[in-house]
Amino acid sequence: MNDTIKNVLYELVERAKKNKEHEASFDLIGIVNNSDQVRSFTNQLKDEGFITNINIYGKTHFSCNVTEKAFEHFKEEGMK
Repeated sequence: MNDTIKNVLYELVERAKKNKEHEASFDLIGIVNNSDQVRSFTNQLKDEGFITNINIYGKTHFSCNVTEKAFEHFKEEGMK
């Protein structure tokens, strides 16, 4: 996993901690330029089992549910 994806996932985990449904949203402005690139980006996280229920809004924004696997990933790496 490259650093950009890892940083976005970390931010999603932090946002998802704030609600019991583990929902989070993120704007990839400056990282991607269109919704196809957002889809490619989110598919990487989905394929790894870190996020589910992805919704893409506009050209750069998406929302999703963060999985327990994502929470565990950062717990193992020592990030809270």
